[in-house]
Amino acid sequence: HLTYERDSLETKKSSVELTLYGTRYQEVKEDLDIFNQEVAILSNIDNGLFSIQKTLASIFELIPEGVTITGFQFSDETLIVKISGVAESRQILLDLQDQLKNAKFITNVDIPLSSYDKKTDVPFQVNLTLSFTELPQYDSN
Repeated sequence: HLTYERDSLETKKSSVELTLYGTRYQEVKEDLDIFNQEVAILSNIDNGLFSIQKTLASIFELIPEGVTITGFQFSDETLIVKISGVAESRQILLDLQDQLKNAKFITNVDIPLSSYDKKTDVPFQVNLTLSFTELPQYDSN
């Protein structure tokens, strides 16, 4: 009779252990799945970042001699840059427009026609739309 009871208890113990380990396995697996999803999200965020510092430096490299910047606005949500300033001459403003239009990371350059009214000391505002895929990536290292 004791052997039967012992076998019965061993079977119950085995059943309880399987349930516990099965439950624990599921918990660990779910935690690992969540962790892996978070790593994937962080990787996507990291890959989706661009270097504002490098982008702004690239824009300023395109500005020719004879242009004085008086205002600068940048929206990282819309990827629009607004630059206001004064060009020494209309030709320098045209050179600036050409430089900006030829940049791979700029998709649109908008300078109002009224900016070309004067021949010298030309005040202007230029609106640039940046191309996200062409912007220098943020280096997280």
